[in-house]
Amino acid sequence: CGVVCLTTCSAVLMALREAEKMKMVMQNRPLDWGAYFQMTLLRLNKVSISDIELMRKAFDELDINQDGYFDKVEFMAHLLLREMDTDDSGFVEVAEFLLFAKRAFMGMDEEEEEDS
Repeated sequence: CGVVCLTTCSAVLMALREAEKMKMVMQNRPLDWGAYFQMTLLRLNKVSISDIELMRKAFDELDINQDGYFDKVEFMAHLLLREMDTDDSGFVEVAEFLLFAKRAFMGMDEEEEEDS
């Protein structure tokens, strides 16, 4: 008859919103378990798209070679950088490296460093 009820319009709009969310999250990636899990959390309103973007950014920082995984070496490199980069600049300056080396190789703790 050419008439669409309000319920149908609402369902179509919700489906379009879900499709748009999926498009933003997937970013042309295949639908694997992780992507399915993300979509389920989004659909259930347990996380927001910004939450997923933050998690993806954190994962991408760990995945140094950007192969879609992070291994023990990449994880340890991240932990090491966090420990050495005391001013949170994202870089390890010479002074930070020397301080780390003193702690690691000479067994100095923070109290001994202040005294020297």
